[in-house]
Amino acid sequence: MGTLRKRSSHQYEEMGRLTQGLLHNINNTLGSIAGFAEFLTEDLEEGSPTHSFAENIKSASDHLKDLVRQMWTLNAIGEISYDDNTDIIDLSEVIESQMLQISETLYKNMKISLALNIADELSDTKIIGHHGYVTQMFLELLGNAIESYEEISQGKEKIISITILKSPNSKNHLSMLIEDNGEGMDKDVLKQCRTPFFSYKDASEHHGLGLSVVDAILKTMNGTMEITSEKNKGTKVTINLRQNVT
Repeated sequence: MGTLRKRSSHQYEEMGRLTQGLLHNINNTLGSIAGFAEFLTEDLEEGSPTHSFAENIKSASDHLKDLVRQMWTLNAIGEISYDDNTDIIDLSEVIESQMLQISETLYKNMKISLALNIADELSDTKIIGHHGYVTQMFLELLGNAIESYEEISQGKEKIISITILKSPNSKNHLSMLIEDNGEGMDKDVLKQCRTPFFSYKDASEHHGLGLSVVDAILKTMNGTMEITSEKNKGTKVTINLRQNVT
């Protein structure tokens, strides 16, 4: 059995560049596949087997494009250091802006209600970070909460609650809680849910990178994430973020 050779920083940088180039080429190819598949769905008779095949090709290529996007994001986030985060962001404004865009459609299509609660003792909700990545982190977590209702019957009231409060454990930090009453996770799934590419759902629809992206973003912000969940009862995610202290 051969010995493992340690790679140099130069080799890792070269691998990173090769990965970026590979992802770029894959993304372009997938774009062409999705585009041609969309043309086929327009030309083929709706309801026919060939129309269904074209739809499946379009769906699969869109899924892979999303996977490439998240891998691209992970690679880009890895280049950001803690000291690079100097933007002052109002967390409540980020959340309210996203909720405004999706809440009406979400309730209309899935009967899911969103609620934002801000603790009375907070004079402001400003944090330090990267605005785009904070937005993406929130959307990844919200997306997971929404997906937890996929197997839930229509008769159950579906509520996703977002709460911002002073962190009880970390000085100069805010906590953001995202709670749902969806299907929840059992202990085995909960242990693995933050593992890259892990998903207990259909692999053609769920690629299991959402929480990896969140972890990577939090690493650059000196933030933390805790997840508690119970099968058939729901999930609570607690995010601790560095507060802007003047």
